[in-house]
Amino acid sequence: MPAINPRRECSCHTSPVAAGRFQEERVGGRPFVALVVAAVVLVPLHLYLRTWGWVGWLVLVALDLIWIVVLLFYIAERRSQSRFGLGHVRLDALSYNLGQPLVLHVRSERGLGGLQAIEVRVRCVDAVYEMRDTGRGEERERICYAVWQSEQRQDAKDIPATGEARFQLDLPAAGTFADPVGNHIERYWEVEVTRYGGASDLRFRVLVYAPTPPDR
Repeated sequence: MPAINPRRECSCHTSPVAAGRFQEERVGGRPFVALVVAAVVLVPLHLYLRTWGWVGWLVLVALDLIWIVVLLFYIAERRSQSRFGLGHVRLDALSYNLGQPLVLHVRSERGLGGLQAIEVRVRCVDAVYEMRDTGRGEERERICYAVWQSEQRQDAKDIPATGEARFQLDLPAAGTFADPVGNHIERYWEVEVTRYGGASDLRFRVLVYAPTPPDR
């Protein structure tokens, strides 16, 4: 796939760098403890903010809705990991060169049966500093742009119920996509694995280098 032109703005993620394997983290007790602490704090807030009139009620409704959304997200993640087990991605190499195929294998502890599809995206992202209007005037912010992207999808009929699903995506050759521009911070390669059917996404970075020139 050619370079995205014009560059497409995307989210800046702080994904870990995978070294041969990326393991999904279990949703443990810390988020639950945070929810309990937030609920304990909300109880006296209800008694206090009710004295503010309609403004207090608006604040309470907003806080309650935020707490409920976080709770629902936590429950969904717990149910997903209970159903499929922890997911992981295994890479065929620790790093890649431009122009080479990137091969990875997707698996879950309890198998892939039940998923509707798996989609893998590989994108090259440039992080830059730009001046953006924040409502208080212009401020210097970190902005990310996707300059190249490739994706591959396997539907349920092609996904093995047990074992691994294999994906191979060809990286672009050097010089076939956009060079960094502007106040450049870094360029990184990000892999995003979307598991349709209830499982959470897996996101991590891979190491991609320019090919080593041949010795003369």
